[in-house]
Amino acid sequence: MSGMSEHAETPDRGWIKDDTAPHAALARLFRAGMHGSALMPQLQIDLAFDLWRHARRRAQAIARRYASENEATQRRFARVARQLLLAKRAESATNDVSASSRRRRTGPGSGLETLTLPRGEAVDLRAMTPADGKALALMLTRTTSEDRRLRFLSSGIAITETLIAQLTGYDRTRALALCAFLPGTQELIAVARLHRDQGPATGEFAVLVRSDWHGHGLGHALLERIIVAARQRGMTELWGHVLAENLTMLRMCQNLGFIRDAKRSTAGLHVMVLDLHEPATQPEHAS
Repeated sequence: MSGMSEHAETPDRGWIKDDTAPHAALARLFRAGMHGSALMPQLQIDLAFDLWRHARRRAQAIARRYASENEATQRRFARVARQLLLAKRAESATNDVSASSRRRRTGPGSGLETLTLPRGEAVDLRAMTPADGKALALMLTRTTSEDRRLRFLSSGIAITETLIAQLTGYDRTRALALCAFLPGTQELIAVARLHRDQGPATGEFAVLVRSDWHGHGLGHALLERIIVAARQRGMTELWGHVLAENLTMLRMCQNLGFIRDAKRSTAGLHVMVLDLHEPATQPEHAS
């Protein structure tokens, strides 16, 4: 079958061989994968055209229909699908950055970026500063003790001035704390962190979303931003600790291409790792 049979118009396929096109990333992926299975080229083309038309769910359905019952073939097709999703998402992100730079504000909100979530809600994003201590403390008090345990990997975390000072006074040469606020306010609803390790070009991530904001895609969107930030800083690997019972975070990590590092993981604590040379993404939003 052909994924284009349901479209009213047929896009120009000339860009598949055009390295100067804005979507050259897709073109390179096509040519790199044009081997092995005879279905691979058509799978890539059908997926790309649907992605290009912003029909990601259709693209996923195409990938599933092309995949055979052979597990190795399914894994290979899934890999291609993730690469194509990434390429489309990367181009969209580039456009979003350009648009957001035009939306930057002046005055007290200087540097804020507006992020639109899957359900249409808008939030303000910016880096955390020491002045955000009060907002962070309030956010933590409005986050359930269970959610705090899943984030800090320990129960009974006390919200003290020392803890708040540590979280807001991070070393900005080695780390990033990205905050999400309700629009036009200082009401903090989520924080995503990136911290560069000593030595190798690797970094650790952590995400906390206020409990009443779960299920809006905010955690997914923030982790995507952390992945982009890690690449921009030249990191080659991003990793994080996730408790085995934190199924929402495990699912989100898997959707974004993270895998469990069996050597560093234990039965109760997983180490989820993303190879930044070959990132992946998924349009499902869980947190």
